Amino acid sequence: MQRLQRLAVLCSSVVAISYSLASSNPALSQTMQSNQSENKPANQSVPAVEILPSNTTTTLKNPGKDSVQLLWYKNSPEAKMTITRVTMQPKAVSERHSHAISEQEWIVEKGQGTLLLANNATREIRAGDVVRTPAGAIHGVVNSGNETLIYISVTTPPEDFSKFYSDRGSAK
Repeated sequence: MQRLQRLAVLCSSVVAISYSLASSNPALSQTMQSNQSENKPANQSVPAVEILPSNTTTTLKNPGKDSVQLLWYKNSPEAKMTITRVTMQPKAVSERHSHAISEQEWIVEKGQGTLLLANNATREIRAGDVVRTPAGAIHGVVNSGNETLIYISVTTPPEDFSKFYSDRGSAK
């Protein structure tokens, strides 16, 4: 339950920051309003709240790493983010990489790891940490602990990560 509460707070914060930035920047505010009106015909009602049952997730796998796609294009095509629950076994590695246009936040739920950053830099992370990676920033992680490393990843705009996994899974 705590994990879901932290995720809800993070998502709410992203929305609140967007609107806060728009309110202090007239050009951004006008762009957001324009985008909202362009995306919805005048006679269209507000979309319904979407509930995604657990059987709509897909698990992508690499050796030592499972990524459960909680929210992605296959179970919510209109979503503006991808939410993934990543589980890494001790010594498992997600090599250094970057996302050209997407920002990514990680909420570390369990365990510890070593962030793999640009220029061979590293930083330690552990349960309770939140990691923000701007678009284009080099990052990766190795589970440097003796227990499972689990984190929630929020990526916006959304991305399809299936091409990075040897086992692309199937919906639950």
